[in-house]
Amino acid sequence: MKRALGAMVIVALTAVSLVGAPAGATSKLDNDLLASTAKNPRAIIVFKHDVTSNTVRRLSAAGVLSMVRIDTIDAVGAIAPLSAYKKIARWNDVRVVDADSPIRMNLYDSKKQIGADRVVTGDTDLGIPFDGSGVTVAVVDTGIDDTHPDLADNVVQHLNFEGGWFFDMINDGVYSDQVAEASANAIDSYGHGTHVAGIVAGSGAAAQGGVDMSGVAPGASLVNFKIADVTQGVDCSVPCDFGWEINALVAFEYMIEHRNDPQYPGGIRVSTNSWSIFEVDDPEVEPINLITEAAVKKGIVTLFAAGNDGPDANTVGWPGSVPSVITVAASCKIPGCSSIAGFSSRGPQVDVAAPGMDIYSAIAMPSALAPIGTHSPPPSTSTDPVAFLNNARYYTGFNGTSMATPHVAGLVALMLQANPDLTPAEAQEILTRTATDKGTEGFDESWGWGLVDSVDATSVAYCLANGDWATDGGTRDDCFTDSVGVVTGSFYN
Repeated sequence: MKRALGAMVIVALTAVSLVGAPAGATSKLDNDLLASTAKNPRAIIVFKHDVTSNTVRRLSAAGVLSMVRIDTIDAVGAIAPLSAYKKIARWNDVRVVDADSPIRMNLYDSKKQIGADRVVTGDTDLGIPFDGSGVTVAVVDTGIDDTHPDLADNVVQHLNFEGGWFFDMINDGVYSDQVAEASANAIDSYGHGTHVAGIVAGSGAAAQGGVDMSGVAPGASLVNFKIADVTQGVDCSVPCDFGWEINALVAFEYMIEHRNDPQYPGGIRVSTNSWSIFEVDDPEVEPINLITEAAVKKGIVTLFAAGNDGPDANTVGWPGSVPSVITVAASCKIPGCSSIAGFSSRGPQVDVAAPGMDIYSAIAMPSALAPIGTHSPPPSTSTDPVAFLNNARYYTGFNGTSMATPHVAGLVALMLQANPDLTPAEAQEILTRTATDKGTEGFDESWGWGLVDSVDATSVAYCLANGDWATDGGTRDDCFTDSVGVVTGSFYN
């Protein structure tokens, strides 16, 4: 059904009769599952109803060896022989039997290009600084190395969902939250997640004031949702990050169920995802699409990298193609840049673009990207940014929509600090309506609606919560009209 691709390498039965299988039952069985040579392949079974203890018992009787419930999307992750899946695919109450697919993970002056530095300092017409304080961002990636000084103070929790493949029959097949919590650690053996986290909310402390290496929202809190790790040999000629779809499913389920836990300042309001899957046969029943939509419905602004398969058309993967998520393309970061990155995936699903070329951010040590050594002090006497970055043991440069996406996630954190009641739909609307038009006039499949504008987006978010448009007989559109480039003190209460 799908293969691993993307910007980085991370991936009630009692009332239903089983007599009389529906026509075309095999169409519910993933082709990748049918082609599998594994003795007991992994799969995700999506039902048309709630999964109950009786569902678990019947799956066991059908030949499923072990399983984990994913109640948010009425699904069960399973390990079983193909014969069991063929039988289950004929049940009337089953929507799809989907192969557990591998997934891949898709500052400096880039903040200035989108105006985020001005928002953090309050150097705007609005005059109020926002740094993301009181907002928690979930980084769904390869992990976060919080021994890095830039990330030491804002990672509030580590969670490890690499054990998504460890299907748990204890507690009626419910995956134990304690497993994710107890197996958590600050290890990022690939380095991708740490780089992403630094773009979102790094403090820049390791730069010792020589160069501004802080993230877009340095006051935001981060949660490490580790779903992938370094590997080699799975569509990789070199070490790459690699995970499974089931890892992401259990991670999103945990995120949804625990989003308002007290340890997360303001609750988990943003999820940044620089990974994808491709070749989805039926998007309507694809498990990762279902749980992504569920997260958005619960108020989590969910962002996905468009992917690095450009410049061909229609190359945006899933769940980045889900309409309710914010899909981010990559642009260059040269001031006045009007170029989309050649590698950036194209398609009608692209919402906005952000810098994604030559992006310097935090590096994990040791990791596949820095296999030898530990963090060491950068040359504090250097005033040359290039010399600083080339010699420091804290930062490295990457290209990819993986780097563009956390820029926008950090911007959303700024917007949510300005307006904590902002919904995912409103965040998407503000980002697209305030973006600086690039490329073809209006929307195009490379830039989406354009390059994000942090100043205008944050001002509009603030206006929707605090503007006097409602009492003056205006409409919410007044916030867009008056905030874009022409914000005056009298416009606000």
